[in-house]
Amino acid sequence: MNSLKDFLKILKLDLTKAVIIHDGGDGYQKTDFDLLPKDYLRFAKEDLEVGNLRGLINVLSNSKRAIDCQVDEVHSIFYLRNNNKKARDTFLSKFSFEPNTPIPLKLIQALNFAPSYLISKVRNIRNKIEHDYVKPQFDEVKEAVEIADLFIRSVRGKIWIIESHMILTDENKLIDDEEHHSFTDDGIYTRFDQDKKVFKIQLKRNSTYNGNEPINISSKVEEFFWLLRMTNSVDDEFEIVKSFKFLLDAIDHEIPRDKIRCKTI
Repeated sequence: MNSLKDFLKILKLDLTKAVIIHDGGDGYQKTDFDLLPKDYLRFAKEDLEVGNLRGLINVLSNSKRAIDCQVDEVHSIFYLRNNNKKARDTFLSKFSFEPNTPIPLKLIQALNFAPSYLISKVRNIRNKIEHDYVKPQFDEVKEAVEIADLFIRSVRGKIWIIESHMILTDENKLIDDEEHHSFTDDGIYTRFDQDKKVFKIQLKRNSTYNGNEPINISSKVEEFFWLLRMTNSVDDEFEIVKSFKFLLDAIDHEIPRDKIRCKTI
């Protein structure tokens, strides 16, 4: 069975001139949850309009539920709860987090579903609900709704269309058509299979996939997390290139990190 590392060697890609081509994505398949993050968010906004003490407390509770439901939806879509603890922890070790951040939120941050500042705000809301027994103030309750709203928008922006169709090649193998669109006949194609919850990696040589069976990368290996982070970073060249370098580390590629050069198209 081939591996991603084998594919790189077969194609003889020049990783000092690597190119990542974004090639689209797929709409996500809805989870089987009876209630969705947007439902709890709506409840929170309705409670805010009530304005009394019970309403304000319910606002905080429903804001937290909206956030937790969104986190659980991500974990369900990408099968993150079935991951290999060692692979997950190795991935998470490459990032820094605020103390006592729960692992599900660490994954949301590290996988680039939402920025660290927003994760910090989300964590504060959770702590207030779970540990504080004080009368909530209207302004902080209103902020909780807004943070939940921003968090859900940030995450849903990444899962509404899962931008996992990518092609890895190098500058020597790029072809420009008459309209100056870049493509390649030789590359490594990736996409996320929502039914099987794996990244499918396939080798394309001389414009054909014939004889090149795809390999499946699941959340039981570290490479999965870097591929998902790349998927969530298609509009951020710095982050996608950073993730690509860590991906090469994860597969024990021999090229020194400081020699890797990569651009996105």
